Amino acid sequence: RRSSDLPNATVTLTKGGSSIGTATADVNGHWTFTPSPALAQGSNTVVASETDAASNTGSATLTFTYDTVPPTVTSDNIVGSSPNNASSDQFTVVFSESVTGVSTSSFKATQVSGNVAGTVSNVTPVNGTTYTVTVGSVTGDGVLRLDLNSGTGVQDTAGNVATAYSSGQAYTVDHTAPAVTESLFSDTGTSGADNITSNDELTGGGDPNATVTLTEGGSSIGTATADVNGH
Repeated sequence: RRSSDLPNATVTLTKGGSSIGTATADVNGHWTFTPSPALAQGSNTVVASETDAASNTGSATLTFTYDTVPPTVTSDNIVGSSPNNASSDQFTVVFSESVTGVSTSSFKATQVSGNVAGTVSNVTPVNGTTYTVTVGSVTGDGVLRLDLNSGTGVQDTAGNVATAYSSGQAYTVDHTAPAVTESLFSDTGTSGADNITSNDELTGGGDPNATVTLTEGGSSIGTATADVNGH
């Protein structure tokens, strides 16, 4: 804190009636003081006073908020369903306090596994602490997470910059259709491969443990469950 007073004067600083130190003005009457130990976080009222040679005391009072704690991400949760095959996914990001400077460049879409990729395309504030972040142009398969970058200008009202975050929820993205095969369980025709049979049992392949739906003429005729090998 800095003020102006008589040249070379001794200024006493108090908080709550107790001295927290002194400062000596320079030849121009300016002084600077840094509390040690540091003041408590939050609201502080400090009185600066000086008594001249004639026993006259002058004082000034300053009330201010002291905040050195950087904002943090308290949650980073998926909004939609997972797994999905969407081309865009949304996340809700909540900070520990109100922040400014939040933009698309504050975040990155992180490939946790697979070949999935996406681009942060939009950030919509819900309020000062909560933001909806959209990752667009999602391609590939795998696990996709949204991370907060470090040093991107996200800060609280005191100018403390938010710390990076990479522990949020993630989407499982699957854009690849399952490979399904179908054949007669027993082709009883004369060639054994002419698709003429007296046995209408069907068999095939798909994903392990998948439910396979069978239709004929657009209408369902039943379902089958694949085994652990997809058969």
